[in-house]
Amino acid sequence: MTKDETSRLADTGLDRRSYLKAATGIAGLAALGTSASAATDYEEIVVDSGETYRKSLSDGETWENVVLDITAPGAGYSITATADDWTVRNVGVRGDWDHDPGSQQFIVRTDSADATGLVENVYLGDGTQGGGDPGGLFVHARHAGTVTIRNCNIQGFPDNGIYGSAPGTSHGNGGVVRIENTYVADCGSSGLRIGSDGSSVENCVAWDCDRGLWCLFSDELEAIDSNFGASGFDIRVGSGSQESGGPYGELSVTNTRWESEQLERSQNAIHGSSAGAPAHRGPDALGAPTSPEAAASGDGSGDEPAPEPEPEPEFPEDGHLVAFVTEPDASYASHEFYADGPVSFAEAPYDSPSGKSIEGGTYTNRDFVEETDDGWHAGGTTGGGAGDAYVVEGPVTSVTVDQPDVMWIELDGERVSEDELVSKTGGDQDDEETGVESDLVAFVTEPDAAYASHEFYADGPVSFAEAPYDSPSGGSIEGGTYTSRDFVEEVDGTWHAGGVTGGGAGDAYAVEGPVTSVSVDQPDVMWIELNGERVSEAELVERTGGDPGDDPESETHTLEVAGQFDYRVEVSGEIRPAESHARWLSEGEAYGDDWAEWWLSGSDSARTVWEFTGEITSLEIDDHDGTTELRTLAVDGEELDHGEYVDTGPHRLDVAGQFAYRVEVSGEIRPADAHAKWLNEGDAYGDDWAEWWLSGSESARTVWEFTGDITSLDVGDYDGVTDVRALTVDGEPVEEV
Repeated sequence: MTKDETSRLADTGLDRRSYLKAATGIAGLAALGTSASAATDYEEIVVDSGETYRKSLSDGETWENVVLDITAPGAGYSITATADDWTVRNVGVRGDWDHDPGSQQFIVRTDSADATGLVENVYLGDGTQGGGDPGGLFVHARHAGTVTIRNCNIQGFPDNGIYGSAPGTSHGNGGVVRIENTYVADCGSSGLRIGSDGSSVENCVAWDCDRGLWCLFSDELEAIDSNFGASGFDIRVGSGSQESGGPYGELSVTNTRWESEQLERSQNAIHGSSAGAPAHRGPDALGAPTSPEAAASGDGSGDEPAPEPEPEPEFPEDGHLVAFVTEPDASYASHEFYADGPVSFAEAPYDSPSGKSIEGGTYTNRDFVEETDDGWHAGGTTGGGAGDAYVVEGPVTSVTVDQPDVMWIELDGERVSEDELVSKTGGDQDDEETGVESDLVAFVTEPDAAYASHEFYADGPVSFAEAPYDSPSGGSIEGGTYTSRDFVEEVDGTWHAGGVTGGGAGDAYAVEGPVTSVSVDQPDVMWIELNGERVSEAELVERTGGDPGDDPESETHTLEVAGQFDYRVEVSGEIRPAESHARWLSEGEAYGDDWAEWWLSGSDSARTVWEFTGEITSLEIDDHDGTTELRTLAVDGEELDHGEYVDTGPHRLDVAGQFAYRVEVSGEIRPADAHAKWLNEGDAYGDDWAEWWLSGSESARTVWEFTGDITSLDVGDYDGVTDVRALTVDGEPVEEV
């Protein structure tokens, strides 16, 4: 029996129990069909029903030009490259996983700090049929050198496309992971995940995943020339439990596009901003294979030079390119605008995120540009992921989009709101025309500030602005640059504005009426300036003439909730959903004059903001569908003590004796520090599960720390013996769940 047919304990890192379990699946390896393709120079390996093909690379080995066929029921594979200076190249897997392999099935690492590993031109695009938690590719925590993953196509895996953060954990060896020219889509947990110093993602696409790119544990992570879109969060930095006590993830971006992001902690940061709407470039555009056969034959492989990043689009020198872009499901979405200077149809120098053209004047019955006595008037209708575009040489004075849920506006390639389009093209009326003098209100941060937020209410119009000076750190002070968090809205004659900034930069607004209330969530790293002078919150209200007097019932507060739970809140004044959330909530069903009662599903977007006057007189939290997870519970941006409303954990699961076990939790789980060196992430545990065994010796004991609730707990024999000496949570005995 060769090492390609079975795995040696010393090479694979498998414990005895998992090795014995795997061995039962290779008893029939003699039935594997192996043949060379007559038409192309690659080997085809057909795995029989219920069998597992195993490949383990040794130092200096290259494994290449293979199609691995797992289309038979129960067929699978286990590939381990846990040595030095190895290469996996031109390998394609045909068929999807129809069962849970029980552990990572493609594991790589280098053992020496000066060693390299290369995964190049690999196709894992058939994914899984669902069920279980197979992952695409896992970089082991003990990785010490540099692994490069290049020109790969990975789709449809429920447990991370490329799980490359483990080397950055406290028990990892800190090896570098570089991911290049790779396409990942439709993956759970994350598409791409990195976490060790020097690790990077370059010229990659992550699309329609729980998280597109997930960054942890290191402040030396980079994303370059990449696109992340259509995910729960296109980029997530940090973790609530895995980074407890640090180090904390930070990401630096260059020419990278995304729309949604999440910074888990105030210590997490993204350095740089999105270059615009993400483009859904397919695997062929990245030089990655589109089929198992293409991979095995070397089509699109790294043998050829990597494709150059797409050049930056060129925009008009005179005027602006204004585009109206739609989602794929948009139909007959219309828009119109007025401008003070010439307008003409144009074609954008880039495609929409759906891959469609953005060109004005193509719908001849609906698209129009006309000059009027007062200026220029233009508009049209589009849909299906396409868009309309115009060159506008003068200020836009007003704009309307009739289906904002499926259509958005872009100014010179950058997504903007209606108000921002008017403001940034110079279409705001000046003080002389309106007869109203505006104040410049700025929120400025220290260099070490991260994710610092603010909001305020005013009795007159508010618009984003740019201060005519820089911050003390040399950063710009401009509102509306963080498009997913900065906002200006009018509600029943009251203006509400706010946003998020940091890193020594700031946000600025032109405010034409009195400011009636203001809040800053991190006053130690953010301050307020009024017309260039530093002021307190109370001084801003007083000097703009917005002092609401002594009646506390007149001041509007916000309650923000996010996570998975049921809740009911009662106030001494009145309560209603914030404007951006109102369409999901019906008066009489979800809220009344002085109460709100609703639930959150636990998805990444499960968040609601309520506005209320007076004080909260009652707040009750309960589980939703058996789970209670509080990600946010904040009043006026200040997080409430979660422990006053729910049991927040972390909890301790203590196991001892001789038995095998698997536990799943609704939050996250990891070994206690004293036990972490014996347990490898991805092998013994993942985000929300742990699966291991106890030998029965006197020292056979493990302590796990977890958040949330235990949703599943299974105990079985180990080497034919089941001896449970301890099975407790926070010191209390528990049964199997």
